[in-house]
Amino acid sequence: SYTHPYFHEGSQTLYFSSNRSGGIGGFDLYQVSLSNGVWGEPQLLGQDINSDKDEGFPFVSAFGELFYSSTGKGGLGGADIFCFNMQENRLYNPGYPINSPYHDWSLQRSDAYHGFLISSRSGNDEVWLVKFHTAALEVKLS
Repeated sequence: SYTHPYFHEGSQTLYFSSNRSGGIGGFDLYQVSLSNGVWGEPQLLGQDINSDKDEGFPFVSAFGELFYSSTGKGGLGGADIFCFNMQENRLYNPGYPINSPYHDWSLQRSDAYHGFLISSRSGNDEVWLVKFHTAALEVKLS
């Protein structure tokens, strides 16, 4: 199965989640590049990003951050949002208030100071507005 496609126009790269053979476990994140109208071969993003559980909802920001959700990397509970800074080659969990003891996924930045995520922290799956105080991850949910 293939889920959660995201195309990053700047790098001409498609990110997606799949439980195809050759992965690490559950649903893993892959990338495949488009060059001169031809798709390359899908590449597993590796153990730094993937776990033996499920990863999904990839999004690459204008700041070179790959945001995604994981149920296998640990965190506050349920699915947590993680950020892989591609410039620094560093993975981190942004913690609270991005993540909660419930399911949190699909963080997308609309600009330097705003974004959205989906969370079940209120008891229902809802879209939350994220306000970044700076271009870095200092966050207030509303």
